Amino acid sequence: MQWPQLRAEAAANRLRDELLAGTLGDVDHARIERTWQVARLQRRQHVFSDAVLTEGAAACPHGSRQRDVPGRVAVHDLVVRQVRIGQADTTERNPHAYRGAGIALDPGVLGTSALAVGPPGSGKTARIVRPVVESLCLQALSGQAAVIYLTSGGAHRTPDDAFDAIVRVGDPGSPTPTRPRPCSPRRWWVI
Repeated sequence: MQWPQLRAEAAANRLRDELLAGTLGDVDHARIERTWQVARLQRRQHVFSDAVLTEGAAACPHGSRQRDVPGRVAVHDLVVRQVRIGQADTTERNPHAYRGAGIALDPGVLGTSALAVGPPGSGKTARIVRPVVESLCLQALSGQAAVIYLTSGGAHRTPDDAFDAIVRVGDPGSPTPTRPRPCSPRRWWVI
């Protein structure tokens, strides 16, 4: 990736070097791309370029300073904001073209709603809920989403360290949710 839209050649070279060195990940790329778009709209390209020159791939961080979600369980494409949740069954009920094809969800699908039906222990949480929450958390780290994940106490399987704050209803020691700032998406988990 050459970052042709970034006119400050030194900043573009810094990002290219970090990409080649393996220190610029997919979340960094999505976050930097999103921040660049905002900087262009606000005519603050020089501030963005200075941050990239100073901090490289760690420039313009999420409020938590995290650059990835620990222990990813799914395959993500942050450019198109999709998460792969499995493969279509190869039975005759599915059209031939779709048999064995990968299945991915994106914000357009999730924005309309989703319903996962199956008996307890059939994999709904592990194969659908956790990858979707993980995808939304990655999007929050890249400045594209804010996440509030509600679940009952024993039902979650997403690690606590994937969230900025965990609010346990009825626990006076839990943080109080606040409205996130528009440029600093937060990830909350409410039990």
